[in-house]
Amino acid sequence: MLGSFEPAKLLALVGNQPVLVGDLMPQINQFLQANADKIPPGAFEENKDRWLKMVLEQSIDTKLAFVDFLRTIPPERLEFVQGKINEQFDETELPKAMQKAEVKTPAELDAKLREFGSSLEKQRRMFAEQILAHEMIRQHVKRDKEVTHQEMLDYYREHEDEFQVEARARWEHLCARFSECPDKDSAWRTTVDMGNEVLRGAPLEAVARRSSQGLDAEDGGMNDWTTKDSLRSETLNEAIFSLPLNRMSEIIEDEDGFHIIRVIEREPAGLVPFVDAQVKIKEAIQRQRFEEQKTAYLKGLREKTTIWTAYDNEPTDVSARPGGEGSR
Repeated sequence: MLGSFEPAKLLALVGNQPVLVGDLMPQINQFLQANADKIPPGAFEENKDRWLKMVLEQSIDTKLAFVDFLRTIPPERLEFVQGKINEQFDETELPKAMQKAEVKTPAELDAKLREFGSSLEKQRRMFAEQILAHEMIRQHVKRDKEVTHQEMLDYYREHEDEFQVEARARWEHLCARFSECPDKDSAWRTTVDMGNEVLRGAPLEAVARRSSQGLDAEDGGMNDWTTKDSLRSETLNEAIFSLPLNRMSEIIEDEDGFHIIRVIEREPAGLVPFVDAQVKIKEAIQRQRFEEQKTAYLKGLREKTTIWTAYDNEPTDVSARPGGEGSR
């Protein structure tokens, strides 16, 4: 265990660039605050080392690329570049950060950031490092290589499971719930009245908004692309995937109440045709290439950059790093 979590504690050195606990804890603190209702009491104390290690690995990757940037830029240009990035931060990021924090001045934002162990100046510095690191990665990743038809076809065949789709349907719904009616006869009469209105020419959407008691009433009874067997009601599941299209059903009863449905569109389960999947396939191949080249670039930087962390004497947890790689 790392033990002390003071913001000024040195957590890592990447080349000559330090990473402090205070650089990383704001991300964790903000996450904890945003998810306070989902995180059990004491979970942070039990897991803070593990979370800090995972955030540290991401920070080391950024620092590696930033150190590489510092190797390539003449010292006289560095101040100019950082000044331009600070201007960008103040023009684009600062207003968004102030709005999110619900403050009116940079000084108020700085005070709020300090509650998380950060500061406005630290945010500017980290923003600059991220921008410059991303630029270095961009320079080492070739995006202009064509994705051939054969490569897309091979990907489609190798990842066939990704292109399997379940049967699904779009349908309209009128409902009288037993829990909302005085008795079962009243629920039946309510359902009959709604169905008759539609049969006489009233738009089902209007009838649903006015009279239906289903959870979809506010949406005019419309249910968009429901997959087969995804509903709690087995009776409705069966009806939606067996009734003729664009016809009002008879009154259907389940444990919740009486229903009338109309299936607007239905698609069978099956394999998405290759021609329809090509855009998604091309994007997937491009993402894969990007990640492979990014990983190779960072691996090369790790081989020529001295990295020290406060966890060096602990056993390496390869599962903590995305992709299963260790920190070296």
